[in-house]
Amino acid sequence: MNDTAKETTSVLDSVPLAPAPSDATVAWYVVSTKLRREKFAATELARRGVEVFLPRLLLVRRGESIVRPLFPGYLFVHLRLPGEAARVSWTPGVRKLVTFESEAPSVPAEAVAFLRAQAARDGLIAARPRPLPVGHRVRVTDGPLAGLVGIIENPPDARGRVSVLMDILRTQTRVSLDVEQLEDA
Repeated sequence: MNDTAKETTSVLDSVPLAPAPSDATVAWYVVSTKLRREKFAATELARRGVEVFLPRLLLVRRGESIVRPLFPGYLFVHLRLPGEAARVSWTPGVRKLVTFESEAPSVPAEAVAFLRAQAARDGLIAARPRPLPVGHRVRVTDGPLAGLVGIIENPPDARGRVSVLMDILRTQTRVSLDVEQLEDA
């Protein structure tokens, strides 16, 4: 063996090896999806064996159920980086893995666990109406009574309607209004 070969061997022996991708830790990360394609991207990622959490909000407005992503344009993935990044990046419906300064920060597992605890098995989180206690002063924001101030007489019912006492033409009048039409006075 010549001297050049000995030098190369000793230099290579002193270079630390990068950890193998299997040594990387599994964590939750945020993925940016294409416009209004969160559910499609989640389905495609699941097909590729990636654990996905897409929290969605269940709203009831005027008796109609509406489902929307809790974080429009984003979802959570549980994976091992950098080894599994390509599997996410090339998935239909996905824009990119969210990064800051070329690094994907992990989401604390406790944050995802908290959201999962709030959600049903299918990822739906039921929106809770804001508290409107009896005696609370509110202002009407929409409709023919917009701008008038009243006092909550009864809390919201199952349809999202509230009884409000209003002083109309110097007379206490009970009015039934949609919760969405009210703001704090």
